[in-house]
Amino acid sequence: MTEEFVLMTHGAGISPTGMIREAITSRHDRALATLLARTSHSWKMALDRADVVCAPPTGPGGAHVNLFLRRGCGAIATDLDGVPLIDFCMGDGSLLLGHDHPEIRDALLAQITTGWQFGLPTEMQLVFARLIQSARPANERIALCADGSDATLFAIRAARAATGKDGIGVFAGSRHGTHDYGLVSGEPQASHGLTRNIHLGAGIPRLIDEIASVLPYGHPAAFDLIRRQRNDLAAVIVEPVRAEDPHLDAGPWLWELASVCRKAGVLLIFDELTAGFRLAYGGTQEVFGIEPDLTAYGKVVGGGLPLGVVAGRTEFMRAFGRDILAQGISAAEANAGNALAVAAGTAFLSYANANQESLYPGLQRSTARLSDAFNAAAAALDVPAALKHAGSVFRITLGSPRPRNLPAAAQYAAMDAFAIAALNGGVLLKPGLQGFVSAAHTDTQIDQAAEVFATTLADVKADGFFAALKHR
Repeated sequence: MTEEFVLMTHGAGISPTGMIREAITSRHDRALATLLARTSHSWKMALDRADVVCAPPTGPGGAHVNLFLRRGCGAIATDLDGVPLIDFCMGDGSLLLGHDHPEIRDALLAQITTGWQFGLPTEMQLVFARLIQSARPANERIALCADGSDATLFAIRAARAATGKDGIGVFAGSRHGTHDYGLVSGEPQASHGLTRNIHLGAGIPRLIDEIASVLPYGHPAAFDLIRRQRNDLAAVIVEPVRAEDPHLDAGPWLWELASVCRKAGVLLIFDELTAGFRLAYGGTQEVFGIEPDLTAYGKVVGGGLPLGVVAGRTEFMRAFGRDILAQGISAAEANAGNALAVAAGTAFLSYANANQESLYPGLQRSTARLSDAFNAAAAALDVPAALKHAGSVFRITLGSPRPRNLPAAAQYAAMDAFAIAALNGGVLLKPGLQGFVSAAHTDTQIDQAAEVFATTLADVKADGFFAALKHR
């Protein structure tokens, strides 16, 4: 917080900037003006990058916000202006233990002294793979990839090789990486659960809609679609827990999905890029007691570095072990199983495995603490807002589920206002008001964040954003 702003809040600000702020009556406008002034170094960086780097704005709060970070320690990230923030981005969910965890740092420093890129396998890869294998019975064989997006792509490719079929079932509202198949989604069209295909971004060929079948998530109509398309579908890929809508209520539906796929001869792929080794050491396989045919891991498995894993039953993983001339799949990558990433991932998995009886209950307890405080504040203010979570994955929702005749712009405006006000209060969320609690977050930091959220809810209500979200 600058000296100028401190003076202004006590009525003594007389600078031109202070006079402009005093003239602004909307809390959101004042919050945005404050943030723009406070993040001047980030804005300069955005301007400098614009001539070189193609990238959208980098912070929560929509196009209004550019935010660049300089360092991270524990649960705190510090931006270019030197402001510490309680960080719930946590490396897009990859830092389960927090920033700069000593065991991961030591593993990286040790690996640097012996080499960080080889192009051939290293002995540490075997140690890492055995940790993945031992996490769940279904993880019979392991293949390493450069990142989670490649893991979902290669899992889909392996399913095609194993079944001889081309079709892939994906669920509306999900995203499975940055490859074309991972960016096909859909929108519900009616209460019967059918969906309309949408592409998450430009440049995705329309022909992909002939191969990717979009299914309604959580709806029994998906089962009939799978049965009808059983001769075309190689696999169905599903996020058992979705960051977009985190909850643990999908167990019975997932059990039925697994049964339908098995009887139809369609492979079931779990996308555990978000939930794997985060909800529990055994991921959603452990939480729901379901064993898929193939599983894609990413994010936390690399201890904060880019790393992906495909795990699954031997009969479906054989394609990774064959030469492409012998009906193997093409999955060779220069950075698959990079030495630094494997060192960090091995350190993380070793720590999580040894401490899982305290680590995961602690994460659940901290996230529930944040959720309970947020939802109590929303109830006290009588506003339609909620913090939903599954384990340590959470998302803040503002307003009731969006009716069809309510423009998405109204919801985006409310979300941007919340993110900006929270950022001014020292709390960093992912775009979309998503977040991840880490083992580094203390009760004090959780309570501080809850207080910021309560104040932010009151400001968003006072500015009329919740009124705009009412059903029209």
